[in-house]
Amino acid sequence: MKILNISLFVLVGLVVSVITEDVSLHVSVIEPDSEFLDVQEEKQEEPVDLCANVICDASERCIISNDKASCECIEKCDIPKDDRQKVCSSSNNTFPSDCHFLRQKCWCKKSDSRCADSAILNEKLDYYGECRHIGECSAQEREFFPSRMKQWMDEVLLILSQRKDLEPKYTNLVKLADQLKQNNVEKYWTAGVAFEFCQLDRSRDHLIQKEELTSLISSIKALENCIQPFLNGCDINNDDLISDEEWGTCLDLSSEDLVLLKKYC
Repeated sequence: MKILNISLFVLVGLVVSVITEDVSLHVSVIEPDSEFLDVQEEKQEEPVDLCANVICDASERCIISNDKASCECIEKCDIPKDDRQKVCSSSNNTFPSDCHFLRQKCWCKKSDSRCADSAILNEKLDYYGECRHIGECSAQEREFFPSRMKQWMDEVLLILSQRKDLEPKYTNLVKLADQLKQNNVEKYWTAGVAFEFCQLDRSRDHLIQKEELTSLISSIKALENCIQPFLNGCDINNDDLISDEEWGTCLDLSSEDLVLLKKYC
């Protein structure tokens, strides 16, 4: 929201004339020219942001042309130096970055001549990193995956706290995580697991939808081949949603832990 502050200074000229013979003081007040004030006011008015209320897709940017705002495909995508920022699509095609992938989808959606293959319209970003063979999650890997997941969630909470990237309301969760470790509590990761549910549940309805899991899956799938089957298993009633109760069951939270989760989420 932009606040327009217009300060108008009225200039008053004073002409002082002292006539020594009559020992009198003459003061003339010169009123400012109205046209001058109009010009000054026009200069101080900020232009209207035509893109302020325009909502574009992730692959688009708001462009103003002939005083009209419209969503157009991203024109420039930088090529990252870090190969880990490459992305692999669901059809096993590698793109230099998520920007390149989204831009290509946008071109094809708008029937732009730069569209390489319209099949991309049915694809999604699968995971970050160059496309590689991701093996099946074995029974043994599946057994040990939850413990790694809980440890990772605890580390994410602490790292975000150190970077000062946490919302103030999560400060007590960080303190709890520190206390649990200091007291050598076996379930030291409880705060991290609760925090991750809050982060994923962007709709704040105590249900994690498939769309809300996308960022989590794509960020670690290349390193953890069990993430997808693990999360599928968390959806106990197969309704394509993970409730806070299902999250707790899947990640070994007690009823008291769930009270903590619901307090923050």
